[in-house]
Amino acid sequence: MATSLRRPALARVPPHPQPDDRALITAIAARDQAAFATLYDRHSTSAYALAYHLLGERGAAETVVEGVFLALWRTPGDRDRPHGNVRARLLNQVWHSARRRRAARDHDGGVPC
Repeated sequence: MATSLRRPALARVPPHPQPDDRALITAIAARDQAAFATLYDRHSTSAYALAYHLLGERGAAETVVEGVFLALWRTPGDRDRPHGNVRARLLNQVWHSARRRRAARDHDGGVPC
């Protein structure tokens, strides 16, 4: 006789709610390193991909992303747009920084910055 074994139903544990980006910015303003790490983990890959796409150089892209996140740590609050989209603001800063870096590189005859 074949008996079928049933697995006991596992209780579903709801995922731990992640703070939204605005809450992380508020925490970063209070010098919360864990909040900074969470925001970095959440957006650094996209930021790097954009910088690399614009610059085509790994080191230059890393430098741009590092600079944008360092500026965020130093001055997390954007007093002009307190309710803005954090991801959009970060990527906008990466885009502008990478474009400036590329323009400087191109102006200097292609020497990497």
